[in-house]
Amino acid sequence: MLLRPKQIPGFLKQIHLFSGFTEECLEALAKHVKQETFEPEAVIYYQGDRGCQYYAVVEGALRMTHIDTEGRTHDSDPLGPGTAFGETSLFLGDTRDVTVKAVVKSTLLYIEQEDFNTFLKEYPNAERLLKMREDVKERRAYPKLNWFGEGELPVKILRKHWAILLTNLMLPAAIVIVLFVTSFVGSMYYDVWLLYVGAVLMVPLLLVCAYLYIDWHDDVYVVTNKRVSHQERIGLIKQRRSAAPLHAIQNIAQISPSPVAKLLGFGDLIMEMTGEGGQVIFRSVPDPARIQEIVADQTYRMQAGARAHEIAAIRQVMHRHFLLGERGSAAPDGGGSTISTEESSRRGCLTALASVYRLLLPPVWDREGDTITWRKHWVALLQATILPLFLFTLITALMVVIAFWGEGIKAQFNLSEAFDPQELLGSLLFPYALAIFILTPWLLWQFEDWQNDFYRVTAANLIHVERTPFYLREERRESPLDRITNVRFEQSVMGRILRYGDVFVETAALGGDFKLRFVGRPQDVQKEIFSHMNAYRSTLQERDAERRRLELLDWFSVYDEIRKGGQRPPESEESGS
Repeated sequence: MLLRPKQIPGFLKQIHLFSGFTEECLEALAKHVKQETFEPEAVIYYQGDRGCQYYAVVEGALRMTHIDTEGRTHDSDPLGPGTAFGETSLFLGDTRDVTVKAVVKSTLLYIEQEDFNTFLKEYPNAERLLKMREDVKERRAYPKLNWFGEGELPVKILRKHWAILLTNLMLPAAIVIVLFVTSFVGSMYYDVWLLYVGAVLMVPLLLVCAYLYIDWHDDVYVVTNKRVSHQERIGLIKQRRSAAPLHAIQNIAQISPSPVAKLLGFGDLIMEMTGEGGQVIFRSVPDPARIQEIVADQTYRMQAGARAHEIAAIRQVMHRHFLLGERGSAAPDGGGSTISTEESSRRGCLTALASVYRLLLPPVWDREGDTITWRKHWVALLQATILPLFLFTLITALMVVIAFWGEGIKAQFNLSEAFDPQELLGSLLFPYALAIFILTPWLLWQFEDWQNDFYRVTAANLIHVERTPFYLREERRESPLDRITNVRFEQSVMGRILRYGDVFVETAALGGDFKLRFVGRPQDVQKEIFSHMNAYRSTLQERDAERRRLELLDWFSVYDEIRKGGQRPPESEESGS
């Protein structure tokens, strides 16, 4: 039974989430609400799906099932009329933790996340009237950082415990207080200038206090639904961020560094990666046991969602084969595309022009499909050649000055007649030509050596190639993306200004770490590597699941043939003898 439009506001009022709304808000929200009727055994959504709707049961009954990491199914109590679910999906767009089916014919109200956001823009005061769960409210207040990948959501963002900040501020703050009291009392009994002296002395101490606060504030730990990360800024000097995917975490240890830390409820959380993948450490964070639970819960949710998706795919293959008579097939690895002759010719001309341009000014970033190539920033070339170039420029400038203004300088400064600018210029020509003869090939060598080194991420691998000019030596290192356990970057003050830095990639193999030096936009490099890692992991899981589904289908096909034909299994030779 569908509700009439006039009945929807009254029904919404009975839902706890909207129970604090005014009549005006309820009537406005009702305009964005939709209704749908589901037949028995119809699926509302599957576990692991990305959610963006909030549901309320008007009539009927629903069953929720959860598949754990071992593939076991757990049922919850049926949901009857008046119950609502999907709050996390509505506000955060998080993935579903359960599969919901209709037990009997059921009518549901639902609202889309996009429509609800439109409603909140029209009635901004309505948000404070919502009775959200505390954890949802906290997560909704978190910023969506610009380095998050597709579908990545913050679960916990925190900083070091306030006691760490207080400890760091204690000494400079105490000195400021002593200076203030001393200068104030001195100005009362002696002269007012003592107050000004105290104020001047307090300025650098107050700046130190401000720096300590900013340093504490910029040290951020992040747990998302896909990874753990530590972002740190050391004033204006350096910036770095390390991150590791949840699936790479093998062990989590808690450490209380002192009795005070245990009393105040903070400590260190050490997350060890698989193999030799290193660590990600959350230092002096409040309630480390709770953070450990959050990390473990997100890891479990990710694994359980993948398991549920695999079982759903098996069910779909079985349904197609046995009920529809279709045979599933493994997904192809990929295929080529045909290009017309005219387009091929045009591309050839453009490629030739691009090759000349790339030779003179090779791009720091080069994207072609799923493959991204990074070369070292031009700062690396400048760093290797700056001293000889500076000396050569200095000598060139000196010779130009002597050639064009030598006689004028001699007359202005009354130099002796023995000083002959033209003779001096002639004596410098040979060493200058020799310098050009030596320096030019050397600069070309350095330029070629700089542009030959590159880093590349493909759909399956991370590659580092170091190649000397004329291919005298080439060193190539590769690592599959699923072996990467940690990616971090560092950026200096100059790097933040010129937008370059270093990216360090840790892998599960011993000695298999990569150092991507002088790459442009290291934050984006880190983001792209993680994006490729997630895509490659999904591809591997899908291929493995498809292989297992086909193997399982073969077993059931043989069983179905035996069952229909009434055949008995062949007896072994031993049983017949």
